[in-house]
Amino acid sequence: MATPGSDFVLESGTGSPLGNSVVTPAGSISVTIRVKPVDDTQIEPDEVVTIELVQEPTSLYSIAAGANIAKCVIKDDDTNVVSVAAADANADEIAPDPGRFRISRTGSTAKALVVFYVMGGDGVNGAQGVDPALAIIRFVFDRPMRIRCHHLQRR
Repeated sequence: MATPGSDFVLESGTGSPLGNSVVTPAGSISVTIRVKPVDDTQIEPDEVVTIELVQEPTSLYSIAAGANIAKCVIKDDDTNVVSVAAADANADEIAPDPGRFRISRTGSTAKALVVFYVMGGDGVNGAQGVDPALAIIRFVFDRPMRIRCHHLQRR
């Protein structure tokens, strides 16, 4: 649910701020209410603005059945972008020398981010007979993440 003031501002068709009422001028059959999104740097899901027509005791109108609510969706323009790089592309069986991948992110770090990846290559993950292409791994990205890859010696 979008929050007035921090996520959007309601304006008349001419750009004037609106409160909780609008005037349909004499001679007009409609009036436009604009939903002006407030751009921020927070990564957030799409948010919904809902307008519901209400009837006050002093209202000089009735509300059409089934036409009293309308919604507008605010699409967020801020995204997280993730990347992976080989921080140490060489792993060695002789001296326990692990290789390392570094997964980085851009965007807001205010919340943890779950990043998925699959493993591949011609090595075997963990033990003989495991197909690394079938292993899907999930981790919560709440700080810079390093992934170590160890080459296991086969017997």
